[in-house]
Amino acid sequence: MGQSTSRRRVTKVREAGVSERVDTLAPGYVDIHCHGGGGHTVTSPDPAEVASVAAHHLSRGTTTMLASLVSASTAELLSAIGAIASVVATGSSVVGCHVEGPFLDPAHRGAHDAARLRLPATDEGTMALQHASYKTYLDQAKPGARLKPEDMARLARRFARIRQFEDTDKLCRILLKTAPDHPELADTLSACANGLLHAGERDKAIGLLPHLLRLAPNDMVTRALQRA
Repeated sequence: MGQSTSRRRVTKVREAGVSERVDTLAPGYVDIHCHGGGGHTVTSPDPAEVASVAAHHLSRGTTTMLASLVSASTAELLSAIGAIASVVATGSSVVGCHVEGPFLDPAHRGAHDAARLRLPATDEGTMALQHASYKTYLDQAKPGARLKPEDMARLARRFARIRQFEDTDKLCRILLKTAPDHPELADTLSACANGLLHAGERDKAIGLLPHLLRLAPNDMVTRALQRA
């Protein structure tokens, strides 16, 4: 058998001559945890290094993979995420990034450098790293990157806490358009509006009032906006 493909998607299967017997046909392997291969690593600021990892695994049957990062400094992680995202945008077999560290239990760190670990938290530094990672990836990989509504809602609430309102607003608008009845939307819009009010952005906060009146008319933030 032979196949015709378009951007890694099979569009047609046809008969083809085979010079030697083939007993088994199987789909490509999907690897959701890959740090490197062929003498290369994905924790690198160099897109060519990431592409070399992808080429190595593709030659051995892995047609889809996530690039997994080891724990490193914030600057190193962001550089690596940017490199991975730029490779994703080319239509590579690398389709995303798995940031395995630095938020790991030290007792279960595996091969990660203990000095590079940070405990999971909701402090501003942790959320700032999450925001920077999100921005770096989406700025490079869009429109290939996709987020579930609950992930967008969670990110929007976290970004509102660290006053990253431009990206909070983008996520809220996407949620309103694609998931207008999502169960987390009311809390997300409320958190965004509350953050805007505390930041002195009254007019922007009031812009969310029509949606809050529909979703959470008795919410404390909704009533505060009505009084404003």
